[in-house]
Amino acid sequence: MMLFRTLFNGPGGLRKRKYYREDRVDFYRNKNALIAKASINDIITRNSYDVFVSKKHINFYGIAFGTSLKACKKKMGKPNFEVKKGSALEGQNTIFYRLRIANVKCVLQLHFFNDQFFFGQLSLKHNTGYFSGELINIVREKYGLPEAKYFELITDEHDNKIEFIEGMAPCIRYTTGDQKLLAEIRTALHSAQTKQRSRRLKQNEMLLELV
Repeated sequence: MMLFRTLFNGPGGLRKRKYYREDRVDFYRNKNALIAKASINDIITRNSYDVFVSKKHINFYGIAFGTSLKACKKKMGKPNFEVKKGSALEGQNTIFYRLRIANVKCVLQLHFFNDQFFFGQLSLKHNTGYFSGELINIVREKYGLPEAKYFELITDEHDNKIEFIEGMAPCIRYTTGDQKLLAEIRTALHSAQTKQRSRRLKQNEMLLELV
């Protein structure tokens, strides 16, 4: 029995589990909308002249902006994946949920900074033109958009935003309008970029000394 376990769970079995884990990590890494500092900067500075202001308060899958990570997990359950290392900013956490909407596979991602929810994205695992169009129509109806006009952004009285991203990987993005939290993110982003530039300068100086 011991020999059987050794053969079955030996190096090959361990390697298979390791490869599976790496594939899973890569899947969520590729889905992560805010894996890079440039992506975060783009999200928090996103503006458009084509904006519809909704009278309805914007939230993401029933989660209000500013909700803590613990409160979110309590409401939505254990996430399918959580980013614990390698975030673009110190103080940034990200969780993912995989679910089906009308039998279509979707991925939800929720981003937190200093334990406050500030960005969410719903994306389709596979592009189905009909469903993505229906999903956008449902969101438009929920927030009261006129049927005959298209808007790039929806905002509410708190400047929370919804953005539709169409194409090969359609998704819907939700961003907080909390100016205090956004200012904290900008400060952290600037600090991280300054440290990154400093490291590059030191590396260049070291290379110059070697050649």
